[in-house]
Amino acid sequence: MTGCELVSSCPYFLGTAEMPESYREEYCGSEYQRCGRYMVWIALERERNSRFNLEISEGEAVQGELGNVP
Repeated sequence: MTGCELVSSCPYFLGTAEMPESYREEYCGSEYQRCGRYMVWIALERERNSRFNLEISEGEAVQGELGNVP
């Protein structure tokens, strides 16, 4: 199966959460962009990246949160 980058930690793909095999083939493989878990992950990543870029562009001290990281 190719596709979703979340399969290594996905309870549906790993079988720890119940899901029919036909859905697993569809949502973990070719149509992974339609998977709810994947869509939420993408939205959270987009939000995190936009917040980080906003902090940088506004000149806020990111070091205050991270400490003195080079």
